[in-house]
Amino acid sequence: MSEPKYKLTVDVPKTEPGAYNPDRKISALIQNQVKHLKAAEEKLPESQRTHIDISGIETELQASEYIRKVTALLHRTKAADRKT
Repeated sequence: MSEPKYKLTVDVPKTEPGAYNPDRKISALIQNQVKHLKAAEEKLPESQRTHIDISGIETELQASEYIRKVTALLHRTKAADRKT
């Protein structure tokens, strides 16, 4: 048997149908997640930021798109840091 890729894994249950509604107004929880990601994004060099004004994020679709973009930037930055 081969060694697992990660020492610790977490099983994540499938999302219930209707849990995500792209047109729904974002909750306070999601709004706070967006704010925290914006704070993390601001630590990146100016040239690597999305320059998205989060005050315009109102729907779950807009939030998910922003979260996806910033998470990808942060992962790329962390991966680059590991290589140097």
